[in-house]
Amino acid sequence: MKIDRFLLDIFDWLRRLIFSRKSRNSSKPYERLESWRGYKGVLHKVRRDTPSAVDTYVFSPFRHHNAKNAVPHDIHICLDHLS
Repeated sequence: MKIDRFLLDIFDWLRRLIFSRKSRNSSKPYERLESWRGYKGVLHKVRRDTPSAVDTYVFSPFRHHNAKNAVPHDIHICLDHLS
């Protein structure tokens, strides 16, 4: 059932939260796998430490010097398995 799977995911998350304090500090939040440079910015394929993560992409637009007030923000595209 879906409820059983949901409860197993919660228990797994709690176990990792409680018992992995040492490894949590040494790991990186994102590990870059590939990068593609485009006309408007750079697209990075990264790895997240999440049990349901399938793919994660981060788009970083270029910062133009002539736009003084505009601060571009990174766009995170996270594809997760929800079953």
